[in-house]
Order: sequence, then structure tokens, then C-alpha cells
Amino acid sequence: MLGEGKLVRDISHKVLAAKVGGYPWPSAKTHNNYLIALRGIFALEYSGAMAVHNPLGGIENTPTIKKLPDPLTVKDRDNILADLAIHYDAPIYAYFL
Repeated sequence: MLGEGKLVRDISHKVLAAKVGGYPWPSAKTHNNYLIALRGIFALEYSGAMAVHNPLGGIENTPTIKKLPDPLTVKDRDNILADLAIHYDAPIYAYFL
């Protein structure tokens, strides 16, 4: 993606931002996993006092959004309560009312 045989010190922030930002990642998680590996590589090259020159600085992870659970419909709720009334004692059924 960044060029085979290219030295790490020759990669600029502008090139990184364009390549990483413009790539069609299948998911935010894949994008973030790729950045983890890149950060490790660049941390080796830009350690100590050189860390301020790390071109990966400022390139952030993509926020991942967890899917909300699919809520039960009113019909689902009524079916569950009806099943509880049939199969369990009244106090257990009453607990869920």
C-alpha cells in the first residue's frame, strides 16, 4: 500500500494521510488494526527524541460503532408472557408484568 522497498524515513505524513484515508477499508476495525501495525513500525524508526517527527502522528483510529440489539416487538413480548403464563407458576409470571 505504501510502496514496496520504500524506506520508513522517506514516508511523509501527507503520503500516509492520503493513502490510509483514501483506501476503501472493509470496516473501521480493519482500518484500526492496520494502524496498530503501522504505529509499531514507525515507533521503531522514530523512538526517543525523534518521536516528535513521527509522520503517523495525527492519524487517528476510526470510531467503531457497535450495533444496537434488535429490540423485541410488542407481539414478541406478548408471546413470551403468554408462554410464561402457561409454563410457570403465577408468582413467576407476575414478576414480569
